[in-house]
Amino acid sequence: GDNGYAVNIYTEILSIGVTVGLLNYLAERRSLREYKEQLVRNAGSRAHDTALSAIDEMRKRGWLINDEEQLLKGATLSKANLSGANLSEVDLSGASLYEIDLSNADLSQANLSGVDLGVANLSGASLFGANLNNARLLGTDLSSAILVSVDLSDAMLGDTEFNEETMLPDGIYWSPELTTFDLSERFGVIFDDFSIADE
Repeated sequence: GDNGYAVNIYTEILSIGVTVGLLNYLAERRSLREYKEQLVRNAGSRAHDTALSAIDEMRKRGWLINDEEQLLKGATLSKANLSGANLSEVDLSGASLYEIDLSNADLSQANLSGVDLGVANLSGASLFGANLNNARLLGTDLSSAILVSVDLSDAMLGDTEFNEETMLPDGIYWSPELTTFDLSERFGVIFDDFSIADE
């Protein structure tokens, strides 16, 4: 009698312990997911400090390039102020980057394939080895940007700004003598009502 009762109590306590443990585990997972979502929202902020600290936190935790989720893939970062951010090797494919400020940012080896960078500021940014295949660069400021070894195949350009300090994928600096045909032949870009602004 007493033995059976003790076993029942022990089983009940064990069952409660497992349930509480499972609930805590699920709550921690939900909390972590919510924290990651908040960091992505913060990365899209127009407040420079907020956006940069979110990027730094994601990088520290390995959620930018080492995580299977790659938190910024497909993220909405339009109009964010990520000037000077370290986004090297980050997968931003599918992200919304319209009007984003990425001036002086490190985007080397980043995946920006198919991304809309319309009216974005990439002046002074380092894009060494980045993938901009199929990207939309309409009205994008690429003045003084480093585009060495960048894949610009099928990228759409129009009203895109270059200057004589913009280093092109072949390591040559842009010059006003370059025609749309030259750029199309050399890098496989597509033009849409193209006009080059020389600052």
